[in-house]
Amino acid sequence: MSSSLTSDTSNLYQRNIERDLNTKATRLLKKENTAGAVPTTEDDEMEPLPSQPSGANIIVEHPTIQTFTRYSDQLLSGFDPRWRNWIIRGIFSFIMIIGFVKLINMGAHVVSLVILLIQIKCFQEIINIGYVVYKSHNLPWFRTLSWYFLFTSNYWLYGESLIHHFGFLMNKNNFLQPLVTYHRMIAFLLYTSGFVGFVLSLKKTYYLKQFTLFGYTHITLMILVTTSHQMIQNICEGIFKLNIKIRKKKTY
Repeated sequence: MSSSLTSDTSNLYQRNIERDLNTKATRLLKKENTAGAVPTTEDDEMEPLPSQPSGANIIVEHPTIQTFTRYSDQLLSGFDPRWRNWIIRGIFSFIMIIGFVKLINMGAHVVSLVILLIQIKCFQEIINIGYVVYKSHNLPWFRTLSWYFLFTSNYWLYGESLIHHFGFLMNKNNFLQPLVTYHRMIAFLLYTSGFVGFVLSLKKTYYLKQFTLFGYTHITLMILVTTSHQMIQNICEGIFKLNIKIRKKKTY
């Protein structure tokens, strides 16, 4: 009787030890699983941004460049590769200098238009890099909103310049007068409409990526649009005292 009681007691004690060990092992596993976890919101399925984005795969040479490279190699095949490189650089430097002088002599309006075109092309290239690197092909309205904000920024800044220089003429036109009077209000409404469009385009699992691209677009606008606007302002105000047609004619 006593031996059976002792056996039952030892079995019960052993089961209690095993249960305690299992409980401790379960707690340790839970701690290990949650040790590196970061508190998240309800959007646990948020898609992370790439850790090392690379746009190397989008660098493709234009067919015209490839054709020119092939012909230039054939024409200069008799030269040393080092001198061949210097000859090509010298020829194109001479062409660019002549083109620059010719462009400057066309006047301030042509130079301003060229700066605006360069701004648009640079914006297109930078936005395409962001679009491809972050693989955002499924994000709605990204390119549309980016170009919309570019238009809004240019409307605000260049509109201010046009009003400053030609406001007295624009006020004489019944159609343009409201645009002059309410220019800043219109620019504000345009930007607000773009922001509302961005909010409406948000997708639940892409919040982080969409806000990143939104900031990417605005930083690009701050750099490109502000810089090009200041360039055109300097050109129109005649700060660069050069003996070319950009300089304002003296009226006294």
